[in-house]
Amino acid sequence: EERTMTFLPAKAPFYAVIEVVSKLKAVAGETKLNPDPEHSGLQYRPADRIDRKFTTYLYPKADANPHKDRDYPWFGESYTVNEQQYSVVYLNHPANRKDAIISAYRDYGRFGLTWSDTLAKDEVREIRARFLIAAGAMPSAEVIQKAWNDYAGKNEPVPQTTAKPAEKTSFPDPNNPKPPAPPKPVPAK
Repeated sequence: EERTMTFLPAKAPFYAVIEVVSKLKAVAGETKLNPDPEHSGLQYRPADRIDRKFTTYLYPKADANPHKDRDYPWFGESYTVNEQQYSVVYLNHPANRKDAIISAYRDYGRFGLTWSDTLAKDEVREIRARFLIAAGAMPSAEVIQKAWNDYAGKNEPVPQTTAKPAEKTSFPDPNNPKPPAPPKPVPAK
């Protein structure tokens, strides 16, 4: 993989823009990508100090089901670190492979897209995305759709949206560790 990250000036309400271009090359012969959306693809992950109980997601579809829906043009999350709320929007470039699988529902804030694909030997596949980062609440769907339209060279209407709280994860939260279990009693002899 050859990955380029470009940090661009942002327009309010965003304070940072990260442009990502990833070029995957099949160097050892035909390569099949059969991804697990929880562990592959192009992802954003905030600091480990995230307060998991405040993580929420916004999807550009009425009655969104991120476990089944495919090919969102954009989606976003809001999370809290050190009592400060941040919001990040993932803009999916329209030239990317279709049938993109989303993984945007984790309480620790990792989210992104992945794709199934087959690359012939020496074939290169380019994946593009843009992350828009704001301090504070999630910007409106109108603001996000305009940003995606500008990025994609499109003029799509503002979609209905669905906001959902993050799903709880089963692994430990480093910020809220569980107390150790009490020692087991030793049987009397």
